[in-house]
Amino acid sequence: TSLRAWHPFVGHLMLEQVARLHIQRFVSERLKQVKPGTIRNDLAFLSSLFAFAQMLPGGPEHNPVLSFNKKSLGSAEERVRWLMPADEKALLAAVKEPQHRLILLFGLEAGLRSMEIRNLRVRNIDLRHRYILLRGAEVKTSRGRRVPMTRTLCRAVIAHIRARGWPN
Repeated sequence: TSLRAWHPFVGHLMLEQVARLHIQRFVSERLKQVKPGTIRNDLAFLSSLFAFAQMLPGGPEHNPVLSFNKKSLGSAEERVRWLMPADEKALLAAVKEPQHRLILLFGLEAGLRSMEIRNLRVRNIDLRHRYILLRGAEVKTSRGRRVPMTRTLCRAVIAHIRARGWPN
C-alpha cells in the first residue's frame, strides 16, 4: 500500500534523487486522503528503503525522510480500545455457543490477541495461580508474558473443563 502511495511522487526517480521537497508534496497530497497515522507508516516505509539501500555499495548517502519534521503531522490519535459495559454485556449475551463465549472471554477478560487465543493450550493455563503463560514463540512481540486471569475467566474455564474437557 505504501509503495503504491509513493509511486506517483517518486516512482520515476532514483533513490538519490528523492529530496525533502518530494516528501513534502507527498505528505501534503496524502493528507487530503488519509489520516496522519497512515502517512507516518508511509514515511517509515520509505525510510526503511533508504536504510536498506544505504547498506549497499553505491547506495544513497543520506535519507531525506529523516530531515522531514513528522511533528507537523500532529500527535498520534488516541484510540479507544475497550467496550462500554453495556456493549460488553450485549456482546456476551449474543454469543450462544459456550466455546465461542470462552474464546470471547479470553479476549475481553485477559486482553489476549486472536493469535494468542488460537495458540492457547492447556499447558499455558495455571488455574491455581490464576494466570496464562504466553511463551515468546506464541505471541506477536516474541516476548513471553504472564497474563492474570479474572474470576470470571477462571469460572468460564472451569465450566468448560467440566462440560467438555480440555480442547486439543
